[in-house]
This record gives sequence, structure tokens and C-alpha cells, in this order.
Amino acid sequence: MAHIEAALSSCALLVGLLIEVQLLYQQAIMYTTKLEHKNKVISRRTASLIHMTRNRDDAERRARFAKDLAERMSGFLDITSHELRTPLTSMVGYLGLLERYLSPEKYGSPVTASPERLLELVKNCTTNAFLLNQIIADLSESTRPMGTPLVLIRHAEDITTVVSQVIESCTITFRHNHIIFTPPTDPLPPANIDNQRIFQVLYNLVKNATKFSPADKPITISAAAEQNAIRISVTDQGIGIPPSKLNQIWEKFVQLAPDEEKEGWGLGLFLCKTIVEAHGGTVGVASVERQGSTFWFTLPLSQSEPLGTEQAGTSQQTSVRAK
Repeated sequence: MAHIEAALSSCALLVGLLIEVQLLYQQAIMYTTKLEHKNKVISRRTASLIHMTRNRDDAERRARFAKDLAERMSGFLDITSHELRTPLTSMVGYLGLLERYLSPEKYGSPVTASPERLLELVKNCTTNAFLLNQIIADLSESTRPMGTPLVLIRHAEDITTVVSQVIESCTITFRHNHIIFTPPTDPLPPANIDNQRIFQVLYNLVKNATKFSPADKPITISAAAEQNAIRISVTDQGIGIPPSKLNQIWEKFVQLAPDEEKEGWGLGLFLCKTIVEAHGGTVGVASVERQGSTFWFTLPLSQSEPLGTEQAGTSQQTSVRAK
């Protein structure tokens, strides 16, 4: 009998423990549910804070970008106005003098000038008109939308003729600099080029050299034949380029001159690279600080036509998409 009572007592105790365990389990589930709910609330609030922070950061970035863009646009317009105004002002002055010389009765007093003086004024007007045309061409090319084809009208050309044309124009435009051409020993084979585009490239390289070269130091242009290509170089004895900046100079709007000496848009070398690569050529530079720089580019020979060229009469027209 005593054994039965002890067993019953143990069963009752066990049942009681089971009930307590069940209650504790239910409480644990309840607390776990509450914790999961709180965790979800915290996660939502954290996500909301992160989103707000990101929105704030995005807003700050957009504000900085808008400010930077406005400053760049303002600077671009200032430079554009200056670049265009300079040759225009000169042309207006020269044309005014021509009018005064050729129409003395309009001003109530006779004004005479020698034919040489009149010819000089006409040449000055032509020079500034040419400079204005180059500025507009550079600006137009730099604003061509990404992916828009760059059309090249290519012919088999004698590159020395193009070099001579550039030197003639630069000698008038940059009259304080001495520009010389070192012709190759043997005649160069014809190159497959768009004459006007390559003129633009070489003109920009010479113009760039004049900015950083002393007036008493010559700027040298040379041309030489390589395998399936012609290499044209422009060498100055100017300030040179730091090695850390050599990879930046071909980018759009990059100017390496000190802020107080900057002029232009910083588009010249970018346009040179774009045009030369559209021809299937390459560009490069070798420079030593305080000694000078040599900018060079290669062009394919007439017999090694690049892919994508279509025959059109005696010329080839190539469309190259901007990178």
C-alpha cells in the first residue's frame, strides 16, 4: 500500500512538473513572439533610418553635383566668351581700319594707306577668321553626343603637304614662336586620312606647344615612315609634364597649366586623340619636366586601309562611333 501511495505521489509531482514546463514553454513562445515582433519593428526602423540616410546622402551628392555643374558651366561660358571674343575683336578692329582707308569720305578726312598695309590688314582678318573657325570646330566636335558617328572623308594624302599648310597658318597665328619642319630624308608614302581632321590635330598640337614654350625656343615638327604607318611628332622646349599627369592629358577638359595661366577649354588633346584613333592611329607623349615634350601620333598608310572603310569614288568615307 505504501508503495502505491509513493508511486501516486511521484506521478502527481511529475504531472505538476510537466504542467510547469508546459507553462514555461508557452511563456517562452510568447516572449519569443514578442521579441520577433520587436526585432521586426527595430529592423523596419533601422531600414527606414538607412533609407533616410541614403536619401540625405543622395540629396547631398546631387546638391554637390548641381553646384559643381553650375560652376563648370559658368566657367565654360566665361572661357567660351573669351575665346570667341578675342579673334572677333581683332577682326572688328582690322575691318574698321580697312573701312577707314577705303572710304575716307565717310570720315570727313583723307586717310591713305599703301597696298602693303592694306594687304597686311586683310591677312590679319583672314588669320583671325581662321582662328575663330578652329575654335568653333573644336567646340562643335567636343559637344558631339556619345555614340554619334564621326564621319571621315579620307583620301590618299601627302602628309608633308598638310604639315606645310599647318606651319603656314601657325606662323601667322603664333608669330612670336619659331616653328620649323624637319622633312624626312626619303619621300613619305601617302597616308589614308581626312585632310581637314588631321590639319585640326596638328594645329592643336602646335597650338598646345606654343602655350608652354619660350618664344626664343623653336617648335619642331617631324614626320617619318614606320611599318604600315606614318609618325608625326611635335617637339617643344617648354616646361614639360609631370610623370603623374601624363595619363590625364588626353581627357576632356583637363588643363595642366597653373590656374592663373589657364586658357581655353582643355579640349585640344582630347580632340586629337579622338580624331587620330578614328583614323586607326595612336597618340602618345614623351616629356621631361623643365626640358620639354614631344607629342606624336601615327596614321595608317594608304595601302593599309582600316576595316569599315567604304570606297566612294577616289575617296573613302568612314563612320566611327565616339567612345
